[in-house]
Amino acid sequence: MDQSRRRSYPGFVQTLSPPRGGHRDVSEQGTLRLITLGTLELQGTDASAARALLAQPKRVALLTYLALATPRGFQQRDLLLALLWPEFDQARARNALSQALYHLRQALGADAVLSRGTEALALDTTRVWCDVAAFETHLEEGERKEALALYRGDLLPGLFLTEAPEFEHWLEQQRARLRELAGQAAGALAESHEASGDAVAASHWAKQAADLAPLDETALRRLIALLARVGERSGALRAYRAFADRLQKEFGAEPAPETKAQIAAVRDATAAVVRRDRQPPPPRPKSEAGPDLVAPPAAPARGAVFGRWGWLAFTAGAATVLTVAAVGRNWLATLFHGTSAPGRAPAWILVAQFDGPADDPTLGTAARDLVQAALDQSRVFATVSDEQVRLSLLLAGRPETTRVDGALARELAYRSSVRAVVEGRVARVGAGFSVVIRAVDVDSGGRVLASVAQTARNEDALVAVLSGLARGMRSALGERQGLIQATRPLDEVMTPSFAAFRKYREAMVVAGAADFPGARRLFREALALDPNFGEAWEGIATSYANQGNLDSAKVAYREALRRPDRFSDVDHLLLEADVAEALRYDLPASLRALNLAVRLKPHCAGCLNDQGWVLAVMGRWDEALASFQLAVASSPLGPPATTEALEALALIMLGRQEEASHVVGGIGDNWVGRHARLWVAATSSDWAAVDSLARVLLSDPSTPDESRIGAGEALAAARAARGGVAAADSALDNLWANASRRHRWNDAHAAARDLLLLRLAASTPIGRTEAALELDPSLQGLLTKGLWAAAGGDTAEARSVLAAVRRRGSDDLTRYDGDLRLIEGLIAARAGLWESVVHTLTPVATRGGWVWKDVQSSLPARWLVADAYQQIGRFDSAAVYFERTVSPVSLGDAPERRGITYSFARERLVLLYARMGRPDDAQRHWDLLRATWTNVDGRLLPQREQAREALARLKSH
Repeated sequence: MDQSRRRSYPGFVQTLSPPRGGHRDVSEQGTLRLITLGTLELQGTDASAARALLAQPKRVALLTYLALATPRGFQQRDLLLALLWPEFDQARARNALSQALYHLRQALGADAVLSRGTEALALDTTRVWCDVAAFETHLEEGERKEALALYRGDLLPGLFLTEAPEFEHWLEQQRARLRELAGQAAGALAESHEASGDAVAASHWAKQAADLAPLDETALRRLIALLARVGERSGALRAYRAFADRLQKEFGAEPAPETKAQIAAVRDATAAVVRRDRQPPPPRPKSEAGPDLVAPPAAPARGAVFGRWGWLAFTAGAATVLTVAAVGRNWLATLFHGTSAPGRAPAWILVAQFDGPADDPTLGTAARDLVQAALDQSRVFATVSDEQVRLSLLLAGRPETTRVDGALARELAYRSSVRAVVEGRVARVGAGFSVVIRAVDVDSGGRVLASVAQTARNEDALVAVLSGLARGMRSALGERQGLIQATRPLDEVMTPSFAAFRKYREAMVVAGAADFPGARRLFREALALDPNFGEAWEGIATSYANQGNLDSAKVAYREALRRPDRFSDVDHLLLEADVAEALRYDLPASLRALNLAVRLKPHCAGCLNDQGWVLAVMGRWDEALASFQLAVASSPLGPPATTEALEALALIMLGRQEEASHVVGGIGDNWVGRHARLWVAATSSDWAAVDSLARVLLSDPSTPDESRIGAGEALAAARAARGGVAAADSALDNLWANASRRHRWNDAHAAARDLLLLRLAASTPIGRTEAALELDPSLQGLLTKGLWAAAGGDTAEARSVLAAVRRRGSDDLTRYDGDLRLIEGLIAARAGLWESVVHTLTPVATRGGWVWKDVQSSLPARWLVADAYQQIGRFDSAAVYFERTVSPVSLGDAPERRGITYSFARERLVLLYARMGRPDDAQRHWDLLRATWTNVDGRLLPQREQAREALARLKSH
């Protein structure tokens, strides 16, 4: 791909392929299908030819314009030249058009693009079907639902041609026009269903209309009224909050008085329901067993199924029958009286693995996960996370893959703060399934507290059945109905498709093993079954973000945001937090969302973890430490190793090394504990220990890829600190190349930047690794290319990168401010403009947040500022910044990364303090340098001798 074109085109092409449905038969419309709404996809042609076509933005633009331009039919070549290649002269533009047409015909067929002499071109619509044209045809024929089935999002999201402003203007007009048409269609459907008395369907279409017109207050009021009418008051409040926040942020305005009055009425109605449900319940009939027990269930009718699971009533021929039995102490009501007091610890419940049919045991696992998700909606009790269960297994000396059945779950929960274990069983009954779930008291040796049972007519009904059973369990354990009704069933907030959920769960397992491409494939399979599965869209976004592909992550995050009703309140807040950071790099907004999530679920360890991480990114380490410590305290089976490691990291950044060592000592001998001990060793400048721990991590097959890459970088840093520059350089170069070959771009960026920093500090030739740089299509890859160009003296290429990035949105400029400044600083350094280096890079050099883009730019910025001060003769300021590069608390840098510049900074400090006449400081750094440089390359011996002689001269005077 031509590099000048690639920079303006984010790598979203063919990364997201939402499921297709609602189209007419392709055989009626042509042999090829061009999908442009919400994604970009070309179906029905050779895959390699399609990739070659879709990989170039100008080719995509030409194809799109020929397919969509009005009036339809032939388009003048001169218009196409002016629209797409305005920067070229006539001859070059015509040549570019010819090249693009060649690739179009290669992918679509020689006859797919028609010519009228040499003056006009058209797309043969009998051979190429386009979703936009089909969308408009459905609308013209009054088929609104069919049209909206095709509208999966904006036209070509992520396609930008900044060098072709007229095309961008046309594309933006088309996006707005199609979005407006879709919003009008959804609004008309909402009105139609409301008129017919179907408020549920009307609210569905009203949500879609409001999503498509996010600033249309009339659409919002219609949505609020419909949601309140069908009892979704929490959804109405959430829609209002999102609208008010958007209005304030974009215009500094507030909703209209009539909208405020409408939402106030909804709040009043919600409060009335809660007050009603908090009234004391009527007296329960007492059984003969004693005053503390509720009456046992009636004897099961004929046809009931008995066994170790108690009883499960069903009626032959009936779709489902729900039976609830509270056969023990009304446990939760006794503890909390059905309410959740602020600050009070929740009642912990451990959900054991469910038994499934013998021919499909994974069905029981998926059912268990759904029930756990439904129970976890409660504000009164909390379920133990799977990570906690794995930790408890390890502490008990069992493999973390051990199946946790009811008996083992009670054993793990005993002597902890877990009060009950939930067990379940799913069995086949004809074409359907019987499901029974029970809660047992841990302390009483397995006394049944509550039992719920129901049948599902088929697998499609399982999500609704399991969600209903979980709500029944919450009620049987004593939670008030008002609190239960405030949460929506799982078939609404997650997915109604059990098959889709199974694919989603499988994807999460694969993602947990860091196989992000494999996870995305499974997430897409889930979306093929349920296109509106919000958490599957979020899973795709997260997998892209974990690989450093933020452009594709943004597309998927936006798809998730378009489905707010498919998330619980807390999950939606967590999504908002992720999006605020990933899409806008708006850390305060991310923190606000997390604060609200923690307020709703004060003992949600995951929420507290995320809150602490964002605080750490912002450099607010004392508050981050408090959040991590609360997350540890909110873990009933013992603190997770990852949370303890983050707690130790916060202590390190606060200069509390002894406390950090104490925390790390309790983590255990696993890969998390080893990496945390590596941090402590690096903070203490014990590079031999860093080397040893890194080697252990690399040799342990249980170490995940992310930690393995970090260990490789730590090993290289330890080698550099001890003088083995050649070995460190080779190791980092290999890490970069290997990560690039595997398209693990985050890892490739980290290794490439560490290598660049090493060569800057060691004063070795910068060089370039063209193959790796050209492979990476992401914005971060472009920035890495700019850094290497600037450091290597290719100022024109570096400035080209700066210009390309600055043409992007303000969110990217905020996120990558450190990298942009670093490129500018390197350009200035190559030109000898040292004052400009100081001015440009000081803001980056003094940052204290913990986020990879700052970690990757702050240390080289610190080095360059120190070097610049030395060049202009301000030796005291140079010493301050070199001291910062070796400080144990290095303003947010990864502790082990200090090793890259550690000894070179010590050498510079010996020379600086000798020149400034400060013998004690020079001696201190010389002693540390001599103790550290234990494996020195021959080329460094003159530098060491120079430092020794400078110190000797100082002492002789």
